[in-house]
Formats: sequence, structure tokens, C-alpha cells
Amino acid sequence: MFTIIQDTREQIPLDFSFFEQCDGVLVDCVKTGDYSMVGYEDKVFIERKRSSGELSINLGVDKDRFYRELERARDIKWKYIVCEFSVNDLLEFPKKSGIPKNRWSKLRFNGKALYGLCRKIEEEYGIQFVFCVNREEAAEEIIKIFTQVYESGNVGF
Repeated sequence: MFTIIQDTREQIPLDFSFFEQCDGVLVDCVKTGDYSMVGYEDKVFIERKRSSGELSINLGVDKDRFYRELERARDIKWKYIVCEFSVNDLLEFPKKSGIPKNRWSKLRFNGKALYGLCRKIEEEYGIQFVFCVNREEAAEEIIKIFTQVYESGNVGF
């Protein structure tokens, strides 16, 4: 069993209480990302995105901060961006993005462009995007990732 570290800045945290592999959540400062594991802080990080709108902001107006975070993660072995939305939701951006329709004409990206940026980040930084259909599936995927890391004994998978 392992303990998840949830960053103190996480505004709407995921619920991991249903998973027997997780023996608790420690709220603490996570240097890179939103979630990590006690004892594995320099080996695994997970950045979570609640919506395609949040991702578009990170890749647009907030890109300098976001790319600095990606740079900090370069030497981390297991790195993921877990999205609480499907790849189809991303491709259909700005639909279901949470961005008001009256602002869509001012957006710099469409779904295809955002998808391309995600693939570029995967290639340049070795970060894997995991697209889920909702919050519950995102929590399940994070548990699967942490379980694999924990069971790997730091050897890799």
C-alpha cells in the first residue's frame, strides 16, 4: 500500500478513499504536478486537468508557467497528465470546455491544435497524457499508475 501526496494548491481534489491500494492522502506541497507518492516524490508526478478549457489556458495564456513545470519534470521517471475528459472532448474543443460560448471567437486554439500540442509535449518531455471520461475514471487511472510504480520497486515498467 502507498500514500498519495496531494498538492496544497489542488482546488477540487480527487477522492481516493475507495481504493484499497491507497492507505491515505497527505496534503503537502508537491514540487511538480498535483499528485505524487510518499517516498517517490522525485520519481513520479501526475498533473491533473479538469477540462479541455483548463488545458487550453495552460497551453495558451499560462504557457510560460506550465512549460517551466514540464522542464522541472524532465528528470522524473514516471510523468503523466491525467485529463478528466476524453480525447474526443479535446478534439471537439471548445465544446464541453467550460469556456462560455461568447468567448469562443477569441480562442487561439481549436481541438486539433490542442491535440497536436499534447503530442508534442509527449515527445519533447516524455510525459504521457491519459484521457478519461470523468473524475472517477481519472482517480482510477491515477491509482493504476501509482500501483504500477509501487509494485515496480523502482525498476520501471
